[in-house]
Amino acid sequence: MSEGNSTARWAMGIAIVSAIMAFGSFLSRPEPKAATGSQWSEASKMKIHGEGTLNVGYIGTPPFVMVNAKATKEDEMLGGMSVDLLNEVAHRANPNIKLKWIPTTKDNLAQDLLTGKIDMVADPIYIDINRSSSCGFTSPLCFFGTAQAVMRANDNRVEDFDDLNKPELKISIEPGSPSADFAKSHLDKPKFVEVKSGDSSSAAQTQVDDVAQGRVDLALLEGYPAVEQASKQNGKVKVLWIDSPPSLVPVGFATRLDDHYLRGFLNTCLSDLEAEGFISELEAQWQSIAYYKTANMVPGSGISRLFQEPATSAPAKAPASLKK
Repeated sequence: MSEGNSTARWAMGIAIVSAIMAFGSFLSRPEPKAATGSQWSEASKMKIHGEGTLNVGYIGTPPFVMVNAKATKEDEMLGGMSVDLLNEVAHRANPNIKLKWIPTTKDNLAQDLLTGKIDMVADPIYIDINRSSSCGFTSPLCFFGTAQAVMRANDNRVEDFDDLNKPELKISIEPGSPSADFAKSHLDKPKFVEVKSGDSSSAAQTQVDDVAQGRVDLALLEGYPAVEQASKQNGKVKVLWIDSPPSLVPVGFATRLDDHYLRGFLNTCLSDLEAEGFISELEAQWQSIAYYKTANMVPGSGISRLFQEPATSAPAKAPASLKK
């Protein structure tokens, strides 16, 4: 065998072994993994800085997100307090943030967040212990009244929430709602009539219809659906405790649980817009059935000192902990 042929065969053998090793490496390569929390947060960071589009999910919770099904232009399909607020944030950001509005549902929003179909939800979502294990939440945008009673207009048996704890009362609730949870934890005597979970407006409509038709004595709902559905009954029913609900539940924007960057950005925006009065202006425009925190501002000692009479003013004293 010639030296040239040996060299050629040796080179061919090396090539074959290399190809087999490469093929084996390809076969054993792990499947691509879903994005990690840090990857989602980094993606949100890029979107906030103008690189890409922030996908905003919406359900339709008046007056925060209102869907105009008859709109012919895309920019006229949505309105409401949350829509105006997020559009203002996107406009003020430098560079501007590009928003894409994507419909979702109560049942799908957690999965849509997890898979990256949406980055956040514009509707105010109830913040509670169970939900906080699957979604992240901003600081509360506002608070919704819960366990507010809808009764027939001529029924005067109830004045306050404690009056509901009677065995002769049939009370309609939606399982899993904040009103139902509060009622079951505070009332042990009435008979609860549960409606099917599903679209909140449909559940609320069924509850209030049952009250108007006398199938139940009263229904317990959150503030807005109680007022909305009662207004459709032509005076047959009334809503109790709108101005003093038995309980409150915080609501905020939902994000992915581990998207800390987006949540931090939104919290900063909410604090800024609240401090300058923009959120109060939006609320006055859209007139939500909700409750809002107000800052109890007091002047610092330095400000107070500016308005003291010169004769009575005195140099500031060092705190005792700083004295030697």
